[in-house]
Amino acid sequence: VTTAHVPTSVVLQDLLDHAPTDQFTIRWLLERLNRHAFGIVILLLALVGMVPGICVLSAILLLIPASEMIAGRIVPTFPRRLADRQFSTRYLANAVRRANPVLLHVEKAIHPRWRIPPEITNRVVGVAVILMAILLIAPIPMIQVFPASVIATIALAHIESDGLLLAIGVVGALAMSTLAFMAIWEITLGAGWLSRLS
Repeated sequence: VTTAHVPTSVVLQDLLDHAPTDQFTIRWLLERLNRHAFGIVILLLALVGMVPGICVLSAILLLIPASEMIAGRIVPTFPRRLADRQFSTRYLANAVRRANPVLLHVEKAIHPRWRIPPEITNRVVGVAVILMAILLIAPIPMIQVFPASVIATIALAHIESDGLLLAIGVVGALAMSTLAFMAIWEITLGAGWLSRLS
């Protein structure tokens, strides 16, 4: 039996409609999402990661599902202490309200294509998300918007089984990681040059 496709915007709105009034837990989130768990959790964490101040927490949390995707798990599992930790529903509401107007337009162009075996897709997504999560904690004002946007693109591609969008997202992740590495290398060389002068 083929499961009817449910747009990501609908899944997110359903989450928000049934969210606890004040606080929610990751365990509640995973139970609501079921088969969408990996993609939606990564998408939500990416959207939250765009907000200055909580991007470091988002980056740390992103490492968990990304690592589990690389390990070949079917659904994400968080340590009990983290799974039962309460977060303000306001974060969830803000993320959904920020994402859905964009998703409603984007979903018209996104559809399953360029099918890739799930075991390959999951590992590629996991590696790309880890690379971008590392950049999320870079101590540069507003820099988190760029890696978080790439993570959101990759998560959306994974949810919608869109291989073309996934390829675009992965290329973006590799390009951004290369630029970041080159910038760090230049700064390191510059610091070494200055130390020799002094």
